[in-house]
Amino acid sequence: MLKDIFPQNAVDIGLMKENDIIYKFFKYKEDLLYKTSTVIGCMSEANRQYVLNHNKGLEEQKVRIFPNTKRINSILSKSDTYEMRKKYNIPLEAVVAVYGGNMGKPQGLDFFMEIIKSNRDNKNIFFVLVGRGTERNMINNFLLKEEILNAKLLDSLPRDDYEKLVIESDIGLIFLNKKFTIPNFPSRVLSYFEYGLPVLAATDKNTDFGEMLVDAQAGYWSEAGNVEEFNENLSILINDKDKRKIMGLNGQRYLNENYSVAVSVDTLKSFYNEYSKVY
Repeated sequence: MLKDIFPQNAVDIGLMKENDIIYKFFKYKEDLLYKTSTVIGCMSEANRQYVLNHNKGLEEQKVRIFPNTKRINSILSKSDTYEMRKKYNIPLEAVVAVYGGNMGKPQGLDFFMEIIKSNRDNKNIFFVLVGRGTERNMINNFLLKEEILNAKLLDSLPRDDYEKLVIESDIGLIFLNKKFTIPNFPSRVLSYFEYGLPVLAATDKNTDFGEMLVDAQAGYWSEAGNVEEFNENLSILINDKDKRKIMGLNGQRYLNENYSVAVSVDTLKSFYNEYSKVY
């Protein structure tokens, strides 16, 4: 299963230079891995097309769709007691937009800081950031310097606390670096879908993640860097509780139909049955 297209993703965000000896080493390893694989499972159609277009020697039949999977075992339900909001001093009355996960260069969180700054006086929204990564100190310093009052940065939480916090939130946030030329597909969205959160995403224009989100009617997408469009989408979700609920339910349904373990098992069986006849 191809989770990352490396080393090109590192080149895109400036962590590696194309044609450096380190790049050439990892590119050789990538080519060898593709060559020796019987099947290459890609997370989306755009991901698949990228692999085919940039690796001319690959047989088209060898490159398939095998998306991210999540075991759906949530027994938690939304509570009006807001246990986690109280525990972590998050306003009970505000619409809460949560970002959970890695805080690194691939996420392009400098754009998220622009969004927070542009909403600093908006008392109807509260941003919660949970996780660790290379950009965490930058985020912390930004929030302190700008004296942002409607955002909170939390360290990685115990799993139960994090899941309860997501359930008590109203919007799930996804960000990807706008410099990516490769079509990434952030797996974090699956947790948001599981717990019925509408998703607000800002990514590069090369991924088909936004198309999935719109097709599922489970959220809104805009290109990373476009503050105005992102805030327009944010405003819709802040002001329309019914739409948030409907989109959240759509996401849950889409998760069950496309990203459940059962779907992945069926896909693997199909691969096995097909290639066992050949080999």
